[in-house]
Amino acid sequence: LYGALLRANGIPARMMSGFIVETNKKLDIKDYHNWVEVYLNGVWRVVDPQNKKFLKDESNYIGMRIIDNTKQGLFDNAQQLFKTDSDIDIKLSMK
Repeated sequence: LYGALLRANGIPARMMSGFIVETNKKLDIKDYHNWVEVYLNGVWRVVDPQNKKFLKDESNYIGMRIIDNTKQGLFDNAQQLFKTDSDIDIKLSMK
């Protein structure tokens, strides 16, 4: 809804999905989340109304998918997550 409101007011916005993590934390399915990114001063910035995060803690957001609402197929915007018995460790570094 927030992304649609931004776009309706002429502000470039895109819906994102991915994970919210803190430094050196193992990704968990419960960390999966959707948020909005808004284009300000030539940069996409994180806006997360659900978590009350507006341009804050952006490095904790790992985008995995841009949600394209222009798709027409029934399942084009469907999201599917699964968990296996094996753990997956991902290490990120900021340079």
